Amino acid sequence: MKIKEYIILAVVIIALGLYITFRKTDKTYYDLPQVPEVNEAEITKIEICKKNSCIEFTAKDNSWYIGPKKYLADAAAVKNILGILGNVVLTDLVSESKSYERYDLTEDNRIQIKAWKGTTLVRNFTVGKAASTFRHTYIMLENNHRVYHARENFRNKVDKTLDDFRDKKVLSFEKNDIKEIHASIKESKISIIKKEIIPESDNKDDLNKDASKTEIQWEDTDGNKIDESKINSIISNISNLNCSKYLDEAEKDNLKDPIYVITAKGSKDYTLSIFDKKEGSDDYPCLSSENAYPFMLNNSTVDGIKGAIEEIIKKEEKKESVEQGTETVEEEFEVDN
Repeated sequence: MKIKEYIILAVVIIALGLYITFRKTDKTYYDLPQVPEVNEAEITKIEICKKNSCIEFTAKDNSWYIGPKKYLADAAAVKNILGILGNVVLTDLVSESKSYERYDLTEDNRIQIKAWKGTTLVRNFTVGKAASTFRHTYIMLENNHRVYHARENFRNKVDKTLDDFRDKKVLSFEKNDIKEIHASIKESKISIIKKEIIPESDNKDDLNKDASKTEIQWEDTDGNKIDESKINSIISNISNLNCSKYLDEAEKDNLKDPIYVITAKGSKDYTLSIFDKKEGSDDYPCLSSENAYPFMLNNSTVDGIKGAIEEIIKKEEKKESVEQGTETVEEEFEVDN
């Protein structure tokens, strides 16, 4: 009897030993699908669909365009999407139950992403919400009912509207290229010209070797010097300008009589026209010479643009008032004498 018990005990010990030896140390008792990498540079079309709406991205001449009207897409946003598509890494199997509500993978909440290389479909998967780790995203693969953890939290990078994906750059130029600034705020106007002043020197050869000795001075049309910091503020505010959102193209015909117009002249003219707010809106409708579509700028952006201009105009008007007063006194003095 004891021999039989020893044999059974030995079998149990051997079985436990084999289990401990050969079990997977990461406690994953299944094989995760290996999703092949895709060369991001070879992707030519992307489609992102949510419920009943789809946004199509197409590559052309090293740029990306979106929608049937082929709006220019935001380069950084597209780069994020390409990064997601290029390397999908699964880290865990989450569910096989076909219960998708808790993962936002139902038809109402899921996002379907597809990508093509030419006419060949190279990516097709479904995106749910961010996982509780906030370092993963719930996804489903094509023709696979299981839910997986994908590396990185990327739901917010694809869960956007067409307007969110559009390139918001509406005015852009090199600051040093600007030679003149013309601005009008309501009925007040000002023109400012950039002048390069080379100081006198007995040694012209040394002067030519040192370009830093050339001074930049901004003046109005009467030759009065304008504070350079104010000019730099104006140029900085409009030289790399992004809008808050775009308006419907039809709105362009309704934009008349701008309240602010700023033109920066360099190798070409760059003009920004700002129109009065609509009732109930905090943003200003605008037009730019560098963008074909009407757009909106928020209140703080417009305040930054017009602040320095208004300050210059007020100083110029004050000078004119003082000069006119002086002329009047001189005329009266001449009459009295």
